[in-house]
Amino acid sequence: MKGPKFLYLLIAAALIGGLALLMKSRDEASWQEAAVEAGSKLLGDLPVNDVASVRLLGAEGRVTAKRANDTWVIEERGNYPANFAKISALVRKMAELEPVQTVPLGEGDAAALVLKLPTGGAPDAETGTLVELFDASGKKLAALVAGKTHSTSSPDAGPMGMAGDMVTGRYLLLADAPGTAYLVTETFSDLQTSPAQWIDKNFLRPGPPKRIEVKAEGKDRRWTIERDAPGAAWKLAGAGKNDNLDPTKLLNIDSLVTGLAVADVPDAPDDARLKPLREKPVSVTLDSFEGLRYALTFGEGGADNLPAEISVEVTGDPATPPAPVVADGQKPDEAAAQAMEAARKARDEKVAQAAKLQGKRVFIPRNFLQIFLVDRQSLLAALAEPAPRPSPPPKNKR
Repeated sequence: MKGPKFLYLLIAAALIGGLALLMKSRDEASWQEAAVEAGSKLLGDLPVNDVASVRLLGAEGRVTAKRANDTWVIEERGNYPANFAKISALVRKMAELEPVQTVPLGEGDAAALVLKLPTGGAPDAETGTLVELFDASGKKLAALVAGKTHSTSSPDAGPMGMAGDMVTGRYLLLADAPGTAYLVTETFSDLQTSPAQWIDKNFLRPGPPKRIEVKAEGKDRRWTIERDAPGAAWKLAGAGKNDNLDPTKLLNIDSLVTGLAVADVPDAPDDARLKPLREKPVSVTLDSFEGLRYALTFGEGGADNLPAEISVEVTGDPATPPAPVVADGQKPDEAAAQAMEAARKARDEKVAQAAKLQGKRVFIPRNFLQIFLVDRQSLLAALAEPAPRPSPPPKNKR
């Protein structure tokens, strides 16, 4: 190639490279993050004590948590009690938000940062989670969109011996100021828009049971077990001569009963998941040492979470508490009376909690209820095989 032509090619290549660099710098300028003054609150002086309802809207669905008669409930779950600790944590995080950088949004940037409003018809991959706070009168106190998370490369080797990225923040957008995004250090890792994630899953916490009665349709599906004290061995009511209860079958029954949890709540009275509760009910009566009777009915089905409803009634005083430690100058009978009064107070608090759940139907994980699905025979120890009869000695031949 002759000299002049080669020179022209070099000049053209330089021009093309310069143009590409200019375009790249312009694109980067639109994404340039500017630091902001430390200590400035993104939502200003948010009146957290005035927040009476929280609405979340995103690709997964919608959640409305509201305060009703001094109790927080989830509207989409028939006003079932909400997880107040989770709601208050969200409001507190929002009040404490401090942006560390601002990002002017050009065309297409909102989609790239997953900050488009979920109400605008944009694809799910481009929309963030809208969080709105309202006071008791319905006045909107704050509204923001939580978008893409921000990651920082970590030089440290991970569990597989490789360096990786660490989520260190999230991009947010004020719903009434769509021209600027803000990077904050809060990741909002538990910001979900599924109502099941916001209900109070603690449900009831029965004390150790002293008597359990199970009734269900089917052969040998009725049985009762009893014991005299917490931790004592269970006895099978109406046991026959060869009916020996297998204690290993009931090893975990205390933890299952005292740890009952909720997985979800029906979203409507005609929720199809409630069908087993009507068609194949299992009745369980739990008498506890705290002086309460829990009547639990659940539906036998093939799902991981079984529909259930429960009621609670007082049956008497709690069992006598263990001998308390007597304080200096206190008489033993006074200490015993205080311990009994504390036990009654704890029982009454459980009754008050149960009152909030009357008429509510829930879904309980199958593993908590599996023990009540077995038949009576399954609780018994296997009969020992009879010892083989010794063979008679051989006869002497003459």
